[in-house]
Amino acid sequence: MTEEVVVKSMPLDELADVVRKKFETAKDYRQETELVWSDAYDAYRATYPEEIQSSNELAESRGIFINLTRRQVQAASIRIISMLLDDGRIPFTVKPSRRPRFVPPEIQDMPDMRDQLFTRAVNMEDRIRDILDRTGYQDTLQDVVVEMCLFGTGITKAVTLKQRNFPVYKSVRTDEVMYDIESEIESETVPTASFVSCWNLFPAPEAKSFEDAEFVIQRSFMSSIELRDLGQRNQGFLTDRIEEAIKQQSGKVIGEDTSEHPKRVEETGAYDRQKDFEVLEFWGRLDSEDIGEYLDLGPGEMSGMLDVVITVVGDKVIRIAENPFDGQMPYYACHWQRSPESLWGDGVWYSIRDIQSVINFSYAMMIEGKHLASIPMSVVDPGAFEAGEDTERVYPGRQFRTKPGVDVNTAFKPIVIPDVTNGLINLVQLLEQQSNLDTGLPPIGMGQDAPYQTKTATGMSLLNTNANRLTASVVRSVSGMITNTVQAIYRWLMVDDEDPAIKGDFEGQCYGYQRFISDEIHNVQLLNFLQVAGQSPQLQNAFNFSELAKPLARAFHLDPNNLVKTDEVLAQESQSAQQAQVQQAQQAVQLEVEKEQGIAQVEIEKEKQLALLKEKASLGEDAREAEIKERGELIKQGNILRPSKIMSMSALLAEEEKAQFQQQQQMMQQQQAEAQQAQLQQMQMQEQMSQREASAIGEVADQMTKRTEQKQGKIDVAA
Repeated sequence: MTEEVVVKSMPLDELADVVRKKFETAKDYRQETELVWSDAYDAYRATYPEEIQSSNELAESRGIFINLTRRQVQAASIRIISMLLDDGRIPFTVKPSRRPRFVPPEIQDMPDMRDQLFTRAVNMEDRIRDILDRTGYQDTLQDVVVEMCLFGTGITKAVTLKQRNFPVYKSVRTDEVMYDIESEIESETVPTASFVSCWNLFPAPEAKSFEDAEFVIQRSFMSSIELRDLGQRNQGFLTDRIEEAIKQQSGKVIGEDTSEHPKRVEETGAYDRQKDFEVLEFWGRLDSEDIGEYLDLGPGEMSGMLDVVITVVGDKVIRIAENPFDGQMPYYACHWQRSPESLWGDGVWYSIRDIQSVINFSYAMMIEGKHLASIPMSVVDPGAFEAGEDTERVYPGRQFRTKPGVDVNTAFKPIVIPDVTNGLINLVQLLEQQSNLDTGLPPIGMGQDAPYQTKTATGMSLLNTNANRLTASVVRSVSGMITNTVQAIYRWLMVDDEDPAIKGDFEGQCYGYQRFISDEIHNVQLLNFLQVAGQSPQLQNAFNFSELAKPLARAFHLDPNNLVKTDEVLAQESQSAQQAQVQQAQQAVQLEVEKEQGIAQVEIEKEKQLALLKEKASLGEDAREAEIKERGELIKQGNILRPSKIMSMSALLAEEEKAQFQQQQQMMQQQQAEAQQAQLQQMQMQEQMSQREASAIGEVADQMTKRTEQKQGKIDVAA
């Protein structure tokens, strides 16, 4: 007869003490990291820490804080979320494994087994997506990304099982015609992916990731009501020990703890806490001899290390159970900039911490300089004024009483300090430029412009490359976290869900990073095609650019229905343009006819004027001959000669001929100028019409260049 081995495990109070000691060790190891987080949070809230640099004493005294950190964090979080979401949807897919190790027995012998697996994979994806939508995972993801951008690390816990209540409606007949609607409240257990602040997570010292961490302890704060509800709504909790902890005030937080999130201290106060019980949730490995008594273990499991989860309040263990996730930690992280030496990453503030300090100092100096320049100091000789005269109070219209004979210039002399702050403005612009480059978020990537921003294609490409390299790295990190979250929910559904239509060996994958890279390649190709097509008249006539505009709009997450003109509108505009061209052509023909008619009329008028001149000249010759004959008769008669009359007639005829000729020349020149001007206007109108399409295409290409060059570097990252 085999003697039964009796295992005497560690008392629960001692086990609680083990957990608390590990917690204190992890908390002490994390203190330096917490100091960085605290400074980042102060900068995000535009407040100075208790110990500030001497260079910022002036800025603090003036109440100046230029919140560069908040601006950059918000821009970074918006950029990452917009890059990740697929038209507002979480970007993931579920597909059968390439080499399935598990096939449901009911479909193993089906000829269309592979099709059945694909159908079930689609069902599984729909189920996971429904869970994420109903539990508000997009809001969770937003919280994770914001904290990642600020502190460097964003954390998701998956899965957390929560009870979800929902109404069920049914109709109840009151008679043959009427009926009432009644509702019943039902509940279900839903696997949830929740946000966990980095302030409340304490991994084992020197852990580089959650995978290699010896243990991880999650801290939360609960009220007595929440503690009791925790024990009632979840299996495995020791409700009697919860009541003991509440009664004895075990684990109650008193005073301020520097390891807490500063926001919690601000909102609750150090001595007015509603959620004043500190709850520790331990995930790790312990010796089975110490805990085997409290677990339902088989004979072969009573030795070695066990993966367990233990919940502690003060010195009370309120739950102990095996790790339900096959020894895996339910925590997944994403990083802004991953540090190879730590589980924690570096956030946006860490990259610009010095710039944040200097820019505050620069603004303080500018305001101080403007203040000194606008309100001058003065030198006052008290002996120059009448007794009792207050020389410190100066205001418009103030009169001062000086002693007799005193020179006012010596009694009261202002000290004018020149304004030299223009150089500081240039410094601020340089600092902002450097902050954009350090964070990988240049203004072009944020939809902004800056005076220092280069306008050259090479310069813009450089900025975008730097930005996209970091962006691609962050998108890849967040995509990995989403993939782990989807896989965790999938594993839970495979074991605990009763629906056979979703069961199978599947792989969940977030395609946010892949879509980010493929979109960039596609956008570059579209842009190149647009530039080539826009420069070729033959291609302009060969392609429908309205259809090309739709994928361009979608590439930049814009609704083409609101931007791209419909075929009806384009047809109307084309018809109107054709009518305008016809009218312009008719006008050109009419102008040409009028031009020719004008030239012909000029020739006719010219001939008329020449005939008239000849006629007048003939008449003048006749008058001259008569005058000469008359002069001869006068000479014969001995009368006085009158040459002035002959000269005056000759001069008059000459002046008249000259004036008429000049007038004719002016008329011809004017008509020719008008004809040339009309022809030039017609040519300009035709040229403008031919350039409009190319100009429109060029504008679209420029806009595409400005918006897509921010993403040029991620192809290298992908490689």
